[in-house]
Order: sequence, then structure tokens, then C-alpha cells
Amino acid sequence: MGQAGAQADLFYQTNMEDHYLQYRDTLMHLLVNEVGGNMIQVELRCGQENSTDYWQIFWENQDAMSRTNFANNAYVPVNDNADPYSINASGFQFSEMDSTISQVVLPLKQELATSKGESLYVYLNYVDWASSAFEHRADTAEYAEFIEAAIEHIYNTWGFYVDGI
Repeated sequence: MGQAGAQADLFYQTNMEDHYLQYRDTLMHLLVNEVGGNMIQVELRCGQENSTDYWQIFWENQDAMSRTNFANNAYVPVNDNADPYSINASGFQFSEMDSTISQVVLPLKQELATSKGESLYVYLNYVDWASSAFEHRADTAEYAEFIEAAIEHIYNTWGFYVDGI
């Protein structure tokens, strides 16, 4: 089993997407057929629970200020509401994860299915590197709500469930 980590960080530099897209198909082919990749880790930054989509702001502006705002807030979650048993969809911003899925996960899934007739194992990796006023680790029900919101979003947007967390 070969594993890869989907890094949306590839796109943090201006015009990096254009360079990546030039080599994406070759990269996916080599990853599947030469390395044996059939598993991918998708980062789920804790700051994706937030009413502000800092990734989208950065992506649209591609400037130093929006990049800094994204970097400063990627690991700062803001609770969607006071009820961990009720998901307020506007309190979750999954555009960064969507970018990773569209640019890395789906092309890899397609290459693996086409070349080897296999399914890609996709798992979420929760990432929290900073301290903030609200912490998922301090409330397991809130953590579960965040994971559930991400899984539902992936299914409703992309039509598949992740295989693991």
C-alpha cells in the first residue's frame, strides 16, 4: 500500500496552480504506476470551522495580506453555534479541502481506477497546531460535529465518503 499526502500548500504561491496543472497527470500516473500509491491523506485544518473563509479570500486575491490572514487563521476554529448536535453549515468553510479534492484526490482516484481498477483509500487528517479560545480537543462532541460536517460536505459535494479519519 502506497500513501500520499494531499497538500493544498502547493497552491499558496501565485501561479503555482498553473505549474502544478502542467504536470498533474504525469504525477498521478507515476504515483499510481511507479510508486504504488493507493491511499491519500487530506488535511482538515481546525480553522475550517469558522464563519470566514480565509482560504477563499486568499485564493481570490493572491496577495501577501490575504495569505497572511489565511496563515494566521488556518488553525483558529470559531464554533459554528453553541450546540454540538446541530450543524450550522455557514459556520464551516471547506473551500481549501474542496480545492485539494478537486486538484489532487479526484485525479488520483481516476488514475488508480483507470490504471489498476482499484479504489483510492481517502482519509481525513485533523490538524490543529495553535491555541485558540475555542478548541475541538476540549469538547469531544464539538470535535465530532466538525468531523461530521466535513464528511457530510464531502459526500454532498463530491459524492463519496472518506474511508478513515
